[in-house]
Amino acid sequence: MREAEPFGEPGYFFEGPRWRDGRWWTSDMHGNVVRSWTPEGEGRDELRIEDRPSGLSWMPDGSLLVVSMEKRLLLRLAPGAVAPEIHADLNPITADVPGFINDMRVDGEGRAYIGFDPDIKLCGFPSDKGRLLCVEPDGSARIVARDLQFPNAIMFSGNRLILADTAAACLYAYDIGPGGDLGPRSDWANLSGKRTDKIKYLFDGCDIDSASHVWAADCSAGAWRIAPGGEVVDGVALPPDYTAYACGLGGEDGRTLLICAANRDHHEERVKAPKAKLFTARVDVPA
Repeated sequence: MREAEPFGEPGYFFEGPRWRDGRWWTSDMHGNVVRSWTPEGEGRDELRIEDRPSGLSWMPDGSLLVVSMEKRLLLRLAPGAVAPEIHADLNPITADVPGFINDMRVDGEGRAYIGFDPDIKLCGFPSDKGRLLCVEPDGSARIVARDLQFPNAIMFSGNRLILADTAAACLYAYDIGPGGDLGPRSDWANLSGKRTDKIKYLFDGCDIDSASHVWAADCSAGAWRIAPGGEVVDGVALPPDYTAYACGLGGEDGRTLLICAANRDHHEERVKAPKAKLFTARVDVPA
């Protein structure tokens, strides 16, 4: 197992790590802020919203898209703008299920794919009410996948979309059609049969490297590098009182893994004090 080094300042609950234009970007979900960081760990606030931010990604024109979780809005901050506008309201296609929108990635055409997660207190965990949504560059939105338990990280590998389902301990693959619709679901990696009392393979935020292996944050442990088919070939350990909730590849050479970690406090305790931390680890295969 690789060892992780602390990075930057603590926060309330980091998510959505991305590398962009020589800086790391993260959401602080319970801090209601999007932050960016130099490679040395100096942070600055980029955007504050009146909600919990989660997934981050950029459109081809450089606009930053930010998920506003509870309000179920996709926000767009155009280059040079000081305030975001609503790019898409996702309430009309999710209003029948209690829950929130979560992680998100934009493809090369400017389409944003967003996971919708059912409220575990009201729907149970797991449930089959999770969905994957697609927002076109013009802001129109539709459901492109259903019957998911708790969809999370979204990645692209050629003409395929890879999706982490936290509750299922699975990474799913979908072929992407010419108009952005998705084909039938297949297992890219299924680790549900390899769970133990200590390691649950609760895949949250993930990233894919240039060898088409996935680095997956495991809410029950650290981060794992997973080969197509499901073999765990590498990992990063965290301090014993922390678990990983998201990870992303970047740095100048693409060989730094940034891990968003939180302590094992209950959700209600996390909002009281900034105990969440970022960690980095050096890896062999770049983004």
